Amino acid sequence: MSPTIRVCLADHHRLFHLSIETIIKQNEDMVFSGGAANEEDVLRLCQVRCPYLLLLALNVLSQPITGFLAALQTKCPEIKVIVVLAYADESCIRTLLERGVHGCILKSNTPEHLVEAVRRVVGGESWVSPLLLNKALVSPSRTPPFFALTDQQKKMLLLLVAGKTDRQIAEELYLGERTIRRKLADLYAHLGATNRVEAAFIAGQHQLFDLHQ
Repeated sequence: MSPTIRVCLADHHRLFHLSIETIIKQNEDMVFSGGAANEEDVLRLCQVRCPYLLLLALNVLSQPITGFLAALQTKCPEIKVIVVLAYADESCIRTLLERGVHGCILKSNTPEHLVEAVRRVVGGESWVSPLLLNKALVSPSRTPPFFALTDQQKKMLLLLVAGKTDRQIAEELYLGERTIRRKLADLYAHLGATNRVEAAFIAGQHQLFDLHQ
């Protein structure tokens, strides 16, 4: 049996704390390990509770996120971080991912999205709200670079944007999961991305495929 996923929350708003706690407690594989409303208390909480994942609202930080993540890593080296955003600002997502966070979710997302995000990130993937991905897809860059993609790579990108896992992509393309992971790694390198979320953003911003195909 998989270990229970311990989740902590950093946010100012008490009502949001109660909502997150309720959602987490509805899942047998998760436990809510506590919340905090300022940076110092968040670091102390994580050191004591050692959660697998921290849901982090940026409003609790008193320093740039890079400094906070460095301090957090010294206390909980294995912890994963999902940033919680109040509104869709796709321009900051890639920056946050580059700084070391593992995912981004909107407060307007559904409980199902939250649960999926927690499981996917703890499982080793990156995860970004579909609402943010969709916004990136309809706001293409005006100066797209040249990317020569095969039909198979375009299909993989479409499936990434749809939120499919490696296993689901393998099933869709009738390939082995190990083969898909290798092909995805090659695709990320080709796009200059480090993970599936960055690849999806690059694809959308540079219109690398037809959304309606």
